[in-house]
Amino acid sequence: DAALATTTPAMKDRKPAYIKATLQVMNNQYPTSITNDKDGGFLSTNAEHHLWQSICNVIRPPKKPLNIKIFMRRAPTQEEFFRGSLTRNPVQLSQIAAAIAVANNQEPTVRHLRQYIADQLQMSETAELIELLCANKILNLDLKLRVVQQVLWKNHLMDNSSSSVFSSLLSGGGAPTFFSTGSGLSMVLSTE
Repeated sequence: DAALATTTPAMKDRKPAYIKATLQVMNNQYPTSITNDKDGGFLSTNAEHHLWQSICNVIRPPKKPLNIKIFMRRAPTQEEFFRGSLTRNPVQLSQIAAAIAVANNQEPTVRHLRQYIADQLQMSETAELIELLCANKILNLDLKLRVVQQVLWKNHLMDNSSSSVFSSLLSGGGAPTFFSTGSGLSMVLSTE
């Protein structure tokens, strides 16, 4: 293993080498010559596009999708208003995107989560009756769930980090604990 590690270049060295090699291929695809030969290159249009896209991905890698789990709990005072029960708790962010058919360039929002919950509770027509809370705050429907998790939820954990439960949640360990005292549907967010 030590011999392999010394012969394999580090990632920081491989990126410039890959970009240089790709640019050389593209240079060979379209050589500059005096004859202005109009013959097509040896790469198809799709292959060229793939090479340019791969250079872009090396320079600025695409963001990895977040694996956010949303744990939900009804306030005891709201039990009678919900007809059904959620089939899955926690709900993963990818499930919401798939169920609501969120466009590729659009991130799931609180509105999408509310509609997902309404569909699961067989309340699709009355989704507007569902109020979602996180960290004892009513969530704006246009907030992205990623922002709720990365800003609101993490700030709430940091502000309340005196207990060991919050410390274990921050470190990613331990079972999620519900602590909301508000009414409506409360949620705890977790990443893996």
